[in-house]
Amino acid sequence: PARLATPPPKTSDGDPEQVHLIGGYPDEVTVVFMTHLPRNSTVELRRSSEVNSTVVFSGIGHVYSFMQNPSVWNYYHDDLYPFPDVKIKNCGPNEYTNPDCIYTSGVIHTVKLTGLQANTRYN
Repeated sequence: PARLATPPPKTSDGDPEQVHLIGGYPDEVTVVFMTHLPRNSTVELRRSSEVNSTVVFSGIGHVYSFMQNPSVWNYYHDDLYPFPDVKIKNCGPNEYTNPDCIYTSGVIHTVKLTGLQANTRYN
C-alpha cells in the first residue's frame, strides 16, 4: 500500500489539524483535515524520490452548525456528565437566537488523492 509521510507540526490557526487518512481503492486515499480559518481544500503530494515533482489535489471544505440541547442528552454517555457547561445548560428550542447555544465547527476539508502507487513513499 502507499505510505504518506507525517504532516508538519502546526504553526498557525490556518494550518491543518486532526488529519485523517481514509483508504479507498488500492490507488487512492482520502485526506480529511480541519482548519480554524478558511483556506483552500488542497493537498500537495510528491513521491519522496522526486523532489521537484509535486501534484496538487483539490477537494471541498464544509462548516457545520447545530443547536446544543442538553435536555435530551444521555448524561451517562457524555463527556459533560453530570452537568453541561453553565453557558449551555438552559439551551433548547426556545434559545435558538442565543449564540452560546449554537456550536459551529472549524472548516472540515476532504481531498481525494488518486493515482497512488503501491510500495511508494509520499511526502
